[in-house]
Amino acid sequence: MNRIIISIMMCVVALTNPILAADQLSISQFLIVSGMTEEEFTINLDNDQTYAAFQFDLYLPEGVTITKSIADNRIPAKTEIQMSQQADGSYRFIAVANDLKKNISGTSGSIIIITVAVNNDFESESPTGYFRNIKLSDNYGEGKTYDEMSFPITVVKCGDVNGDGEINTVDASYILMRLVGNAPSDFVEAAADVDGDGEISTVDATRILQMLVE
Repeated sequence: MNRIIISIMMCVVALTNPILAADQLSISQFLIVSGMTEEEFTINLDNDQTYAAFQFDLYLPEGVTITKSIADNRIPAKTEIQMSQQADGSYRFIAVANDLKKNISGTSGSIIIITVAVNNDFESESPTGYFRNIKLSDNYGEGKTYDEMSFPITVVKCGDVNGDGEINTVDASYILMRLVGNAPSDFVEAAADVDGDGEISTVDATRILQMLVE
């Protein structure tokens, strides 16, 4: 009898506590370079059941903005991702398929691709982003609601190749070491493309030295 009571209590807790559910929103490694061009990131969903629609608010630190969002290939065709900025600065995402008989495919992977930009003067120690007001539903309107999921954000300066917060000759030497196939473990790839041409070369190391002289 005690075992039966314990089993019933565990089932009740699992149904009433969303933290124990398997659904999880996440974002690809959020590393952005201050002063560089826009970066793309994917918003991912791991789901334990089939869903046709979703809604959530994405909170980013002040100075970090979303300039574009598109649906990824898990989203049914002809489904538009609606994104609007709220009064508190967050971004609300809503997706409902035109054909409610069609569901988000699979149980893991990217659902949205976002493009993000950061202000040149952005400064924040250990910034954090949040997914809040998360709602997932099937084509009958049934689903689950979650309050918050957080993720870390890393912001580095363009040219700060070793990520120590300063730009100096060490950063230039890191680039040269990377070019000969001996990149240090703390090499920040995104910060090394100083001239923004999409490649890492001796030109980038030269640009860093020019910045120091200036």
